Amino acid sequence: MSPNGSQAHSVFDVEQLIVNISPKVSMAVRYACRYYGHQTNWAEVMDLSQDILVTLISDGGRALRTFANHSSIDTWLKTVVRRELRSYFLKRRWEKENFRNVDELSPEDLRCEANQEERLM
Repeated sequence: MSPNGSQAHSVFDVEQLIVNISPKVSMAVRYACRYYGHQTNWAEVMDLSQDILVTLISDGGRALRTFANHSSIDTWLKTVVRRELRSYFLKRRWEKENFRNVDELSPEDLRCEANQEERLM
């Protein structure tokens, strides 16, 4: 088989995998939300699902090629989504734990330092 033929075959596999995975991404995102204890709504699930699909498709489907049929596609997808969203959920948790109401802040906390240009003047 020519190099072009093998390349076309791998592109077809990636396209078929996308078709198989697309409807399952939102379920995997909801699973990740439960796993990390993140309360969410449908709009956020859909946004995160789109981000995951873009990640899976980007770079010629590099992330999709990590699926090697060693597990079910559902298990693989849940693992990939959970790993991809880990930093997002950790950031959201940190923001929630460290958020203070603006009314509780002192005037010193609300003050901004002069930018570098003003300091030079």
